[in-house]
Amino acid sequence: MKLIYKTALFSLIIIVSFWQVAFLQNSLKWDFIDAFLPARYFFSESILNNQFPLWNPYLLNGIPTYADLVSVFNPEFWIVSNMFGYSNITLQFIYLFYILIAGLNFQLLITKLYPNNSKWLSYILSISYMLSGVVVGNSQNLAVISGYALIPLVYLIYYLFLEKNNLKKAISVVLITALMSYTSYPALTIILAYLLFFTLLYFIISKKSNKKFLINLLKYHLIIFALLLIVVSPLLISYWQAKPFISQYSGLSQEIANQHAFTPQSLISFVLPFATGKEPSFFGTDISMSNGYFGIISLLLMVLSLVNIKKKKENILFLFLAIFSLIASFGDGFYLRNILFDFFPLMDSFRYPSLFRVFTIFFLILFIASSDISYLLSRNKKQSNIISLVIILFIGLAVFWSYKQIDSFVYFSDISFIDALKTSTIYDNIILQGIIQITILLVFLTINNSKKVNLNFHKLLFLIVVIDLFVATQLNIRYTVVEDKDPIKFSEYLKVLPKGFPLPDLKPQKLYNDKSFSNEFIWLNAGVFPKKPSYDGLISFKLNGFNYLTDNEPELFKATLNEGILFLSSDIKSTNDIKNYNSNTLFFADSVYQLLSKTSLKSSNLDSLNIYSFSPKHISAKVFNKNRSILTYQQNYFPGWHAYIDDIETPIYISNFTLMSIEIPNGKHTISFVYKNYLVLISYVVVIIIVISMLLWLILLSLKNNKTLQKKYLILSSFIILIFVSSTTLNRTSYNLNKEGFSKDFQLKLENIVSKYNNVNSLLCTKDQNFKNSGFKQILNIDRYNNLNRLNQILQENDSKYFVFAWSNEEINNELIELVNSYFSKKVESDIFGSSGFILFEKDINNNSYFIFDDFESEDNSDRIYTDTLSNNRLYQYFPDQEWGKAYEISTSDINVNKVEGLFFIADIYTDDSSSSPIAVVSIEENGQSIYWQGFEIKKYLNKKNMVSRFSFEYSFNTPLKSNQLIKIYVWNKSSSYLLIDNVKIKLKEE
Repeated sequence: MKLIYKTALFSLIIIVSFWQVAFLQNSLKWDFIDAFLPARYFFSESILNNQFPLWNPYLLNGIPTYADLVSVFNPEFWIVSNMFGYSNITLQFIYLFYILIAGLNFQLLITKLYPNNSKWLSYILSISYMLSGVVVGNSQNLAVISGYALIPLVYLIYYLFLEKNNLKKAISVVLITALMSYTSYPALTIILAYLLFFTLLYFIISKKSNKKFLINLLKYHLIIFALLLIVVSPLLISYWQAKPFISQYSGLSQEIANQHAFTPQSLISFVLPFATGKEPSFFGTDISMSNGYFGIISLLLMVLSLVNIKKKKENILFLFLAIFSLIASFGDGFYLRNILFDFFPLMDSFRYPSLFRVFTIFFLILFIASSDISYLLSRNKKQSNIISLVIILFIGLAVFWSYKQIDSFVYFSDISFIDALKTSTIYDNIILQGIIQITILLVFLTINNSKKVNLNFHKLLFLIVVIDLFVATQLNIRYTVVEDKDPIKFSEYLKVLPKGFPLPDLKPQKLYNDKSFSNEFIWLNAGVFPKKPSYDGLISFKLNGFNYLTDNEPELFKATLNEGILFLSSDIKSTNDIKNYNSNTLFFADSVYQLLSKTSLKSSNLDSLNIYSFSPKHISAKVFNKNRSILTYQQNYFPGWHAYIDDIETPIYISNFTLMSIEIPNGKHTISFVYKNYLVLISYVVVIIIVISMLLWLILLSLKNNKTLQKKYLILSSFIILIFVSSTTLNRTSYNLNKEGFSKDFQLKLENIVSKYNNVNSLLCTKDQNFKNSGFKQILNIDRYNNLNRLNQILQENDSKYFVFAWSNEEINNELIELVNSYFSKKVESDIFGSSGFILFEKDINNNSYFIFDDFESEDNSDRIYTDTLSNNRLYQYFPDQEWGKAYEISTSDINVNKVEGLFFIADIYTDDSSSSPIAVVSIEENGQSIYWQGFEIKKYLNKKNMVSRFSFEYSFNTPLKSNQLIKIYVWNKSSSYLLIDNVKIKLKEE
């Protein structure tokens, strides 16, 4: 019951402190969305499709995802993927869960090491750890937060092992250290290993006269080391396999390793963390790395413990480790980090010296816990009063100095607090938090000197600490934790994305990048979500071949992107002479070039490729080539890839420094590229068996001769298994139904619609060939990237009254639905489930849904108006020398800015230039200046030249509109072509 009580109390504090996250009011920001969500989303999709996620084809021409040392082997990935699947919402709750684990683990550490400490004081220190500046500042780095949560438990188990020195504790050390290795950011594991070594030295020195103890210590450490090598072998194998292909694994330069330190200026965050939200140039580090706050009351207790320090037990050890970590966190601001870099193994393998501050906070709070703080508070009221007054004086001077630097205090102005956060200076932030901190310390002084509250002193102190850390969290939360994105809408976007692994098309790879995939929710590593193999992305490591190509031969890289993911070529050259190349030119090492050029290669217009099977680890295609040629797969070469022609393995040659090419004889063939890595798979399975065996041994040892406890464990384990199995079953069933696409139930509904309404046409958007006889009049591969011009043509030629627009496991966004809606303006029926659904439209001439409609029939500007002599229809024209034309303006004072969240821009467009690339633009202006604009390429909607096309562009306001802004919508003739525009429609999107 005590655990349930603590969990409920800590959970409540977390929910209140991070209410924007807990109640899904805001999304977490930066790497949380751009890096950690794509990685987990891909893992989840792989697991739900029964694939071990070894290779990710959707980033940087393919990466060995297992070689990222905080991914594939993390137990959290496997549990969450099976039970729920990853989404942005899932990940937000995981973030909160790790914060809870951090608090509970630290409380357990204090309770086990110092059971005589006051319960409420142990809660105070645990909350200080749980809501520290690391949790707030590094919220976007989930690997840091997960490691931070485990550090107290790892240290506790190792410390108890050093005290007890037995096999049971040794096995516990192996298991918890392995969990830390698989779950945490590697830098934290490396630093912790060194700090554990210092702790070991302390015990050796303190027990130097006990030879038996020291011999046992050596024996058990050998056992721990041997078992640990086995248990983390998948990580070691991954590192060993990837090291020759990832330069980062061979060590960083000292300059890179010292990036983003916890600079000496950042020490102000121990007192005034709100200051770190502004002017990162002053702090000389990233905004996420400058917050080391652990509570103003905890800081006071730390100083009180320091003043009364005694040379006893581990008190000095914890203080030494805290100071050591603090100095190392300064990076090149002090010598220690550079010494560690030069002389200590693995210390050159990670960036961010500020991560050392994690251990500064950990050991400072542990130092407080080891200092008989209950006794110090009760016996040294005068000292605590003096320390409080000194801190108040320091803060008061900082507030006074800051006040002298500003003209007016922004937080007392008429603007909202959120707007004030954006416009404030570091001085405003110091003043605001300084006033708060002084108030908190004055309240502490009051209760510290009141005789009436002696019995409830610790409870009141706990309440003050919670308020203090809640305020500190809320002040900084918009700087480093959340952003103004709706997580529920983000989740809805993820739900409608295709499930499984759709077949890639053979369009030029240059079309598939973060820019083309980005939207209001994602903008980096975006190809992972719609499942489009991409050359783009931003991750912690790149393969050396890809790096060399992009850095040293960027023009060759760009040229190759004009080809599809698979392409045939007969143009080969040696890397000794990189010049005069086309998009399909392939450069090979000279020895390979000499081998391949022995017989002639030739291309033909009759050559063909057709991809018929795809997953992250394989691609299969039917190939017909009239002559001998080279087939290239635009994925990076990495050990484990195999190629087959008609099921017979064939050599893979590295082309253009990183791509995979094979030699194809003439004729019809089936080719496959397959990635295999049995060593990693087998090692991981073996490790799982070993870990489960060790866990069972520890459990059975604990339950031996205790029948009551045996029953409790049996009930608890049965309950956990039941929850896991039922959640996994429900999750997989729902996923597979979504993946199945347009089911028989949907087809029956379609038949009912056809029988119910007369004059119905229908279109199904799908890549699945199983729907050929499903009753749809037209079945095409149409999504937001493919065949949009064909969709335009179908809609233009459709003369039926009703139109069924359906899709099966495809990414059909609002732009496409709005395009259809512009032809068939009335929605009659709809049924949407995940990434599949249909909408029945009806033609309705009385359509008043558009905020602006302009057909130019009454336009006065005769120089820009073209009149069709046959129809007398009037259109707006751009001549080749005219980039700009008519702009449509919407004043935010004329709309409800609290309800309008975006708009659709739809228009008909004509060009006689097949290379034309016009851009639809939405611009937000304030005080006559454009503060934000977004462009949208219209080209993918264009039919053949000399034909009218229609485009649909959705724009979502990334930040709330203000009443004094102007929205401008227009077409930018970027390519200087002749254009005609007609039937401009602008529709506002409202909540």
